[in-house]
Amino acid sequence: MKLNKWIKIVIVIISLSAIYIAFDIRRGVALYNRGTNHMAEGEYDQAIACFDKAIKADGKFTDAYYNRGTAYYEKGMYDKAVRDYDRAIELEPELAEAYYNRGMIYYHKEQYDQALEDIIKAQNLGHYVAPDLLEDLREASGRK
Repeated sequence: MKLNKWIKIVIVIISLSAIYIAFDIRRGVALYNRGTNHMAEGEYDQAIACFDKAIKADGKFTDAYYNRGTAYYEKGMYDKAVRDYDRAIELEPELAEAYYNRGMIYYHKEQYDQALEDIIKAQNLGHYVAPDLLEDLREASGRK
């Protein structure tokens, strides 16, 4: 009898945990959506705050890292943007936009070798890259 009681308790605990996790993920998505709305309005500080909360709700929320990186990029906070793009790429290695944006940051920071590598990676993943940009990066990095 006691074993059945403990099994029921464990099942209830697991069920409640699953409900809590599902709620937290939905909350993260709602915060993410709010953040993208702020981004569209150019309200980068508010967007970052929403993406922070979305990431807290789901630490593997690739799009939240990517978009927070973009908000930091728009604010000129390049080091923070690079960290977020790094995390987004870690979570989703085929995210061409993250390579492209990180490459553009390296370009602005005159780190041309890194910029060229990221831009070429983005292009290989299907992101459009203007031929003039590639030519400029090859010249700046000393590669042809």
